[in-house]
Amino acid sequence: MSVQKLSVLLPALTNAASFVVYSDPIRLRPGEVHNKFTSPIPVPESVLAEFNGEAIPFNRFSMDIVEISADGAERSVPLNEMYNHHYIVKGGSRHEMHQLLKAGPGPGCKAAPSDEMSQVSFGGGTGAEYRGYPFELPAPYATMGKVDYILPLLHVINVRDDVSLIECPCRPGRVDGANQTVDGLPLKDPLNCNNAFKSESNPSCSLNTYVGGLRCCEDGVFLQEHANRSAHYTEVKMKLTFGYRSKDEIKALPTVPVQRAECCDVTGSKYHRGVYHGAGGGGNIEYDIPKCSSETPRDKCIHTASNVQTVDYVPGTDDNPGEIIELVQAIGHVHKSALSLDLIDEATGKVLCHVTPEYGTGDQPGDERGFLVGIKPCNFATPLRFSRGDLVRSVARYNSTEAHTGVMSLWLLKVINASNIPTDVVV
Repeated sequence: MSVQKLSVLLPALTNAASFVVYSDPIRLRPGEVHNKFTSPIPVPESVLAEFNGEAIPFNRFSMDIVEISADGAERSVPLNEMYNHHYIVKGGSRHEMHQLLKAGPGPGCKAAPSDEMSQVSFGGGTGAEYRGYPFELPAPYATMGKVDYILPLLHVINVRDDVSLIECPCRPGRVDGANQTVDGLPLKDPLNCNNAFKSESNPSCSLNTYVGGLRCCEDGVFLQEHANRSAHYTEVKMKLTFGYRSKDEIKALPTVPVQRAECCDVTGSKYHRGVYHGAGGGGNIEYDIPKCSSETPRDKCIHTASNVQTVDYVPGTDDNPGEIIELVQAIGHVHKSALSLDLIDEATGKVLCHVTPEYGTGDQPGDERGFLVGIKPCNFATPLRFSRGDLVRSVARYNSTEAHTGVMSLWLLKVINASNIPTDVVV
């Protein structure tokens, strides 16, 4: 991998046009999980008229979980009431979104069985740590798609009575290791740890030892052992704000489309040293943090996981490992007790992105005491140039003074195909 000066002129971030939409109401009783699509939401007519059937260049996105009172007043709901595990938002035609709604979510943190079922995607598995954060791409970059409807998926847990439910514990009797089922059903997303996690017998790698995490957190589940299923519902909505480049901005500087790279999951073993592991690239998405021994000093109780994958190459597809891409943005996703997540150039050892989670110290939404409430992505004013087959290493560090289930260490990378840079934005 080599880092080169960007040949694209990068003006300052602009105040793009925007619109706001809301999901259908989501109603949950204490301990209950919502993990499915709500109804497709139409894009405002004024936005559709502006682009008249052309692709919309989205360059900002943020979300919140809100309660709306009878008089229309909004209240951001704190994480100690409704915990946002993750969210994924798709956009496309009315037909595409209804087909995706009918198909239902894909396995794990995937919103779709196939990316071909939508035009654009936002969130991609990020959660509470990006509440209200404006994922903003500098001009001329944008996520492009012909979008008439928005389809949101929200994985949220009502934790009013017990905040420990954020780790999705499996109550007794739900997991059957002998028959390889959860709640009497085979896993929608089979366990698929890489060799490193298998060798340490990480509990999330086998249903014989699985005690908590995403596989016990499907839609409609009650996580508490003695849940009150007749309890009062809490009703919330997902608030989605989209920014886009206006026609005037596009005339001044043509849009360069970004895409999601096929990397990275610290539990995966997608492609390394010429070996391809597992359909879809492998990866378990989640793993457990074992409690460190009582003899270990507390400041040394750190669990480290590391993994090497290609930046954006999947063998068996039309991908060319030598094709040049440029990394524009790196978004890290981790869970409570995380200390840091690093993205490293395997060839040079250079740290490309280092993120450290922020934890709340107060009582207000966005600053909930003890909760992971913020992570700042890495935005590269001078994008990093790679071949698709170049290797990067992910290193995740978690505090292990206490055990944790179902944690994640993922990167969501935004890249551009270098051949897609319009010649009229080259200096």
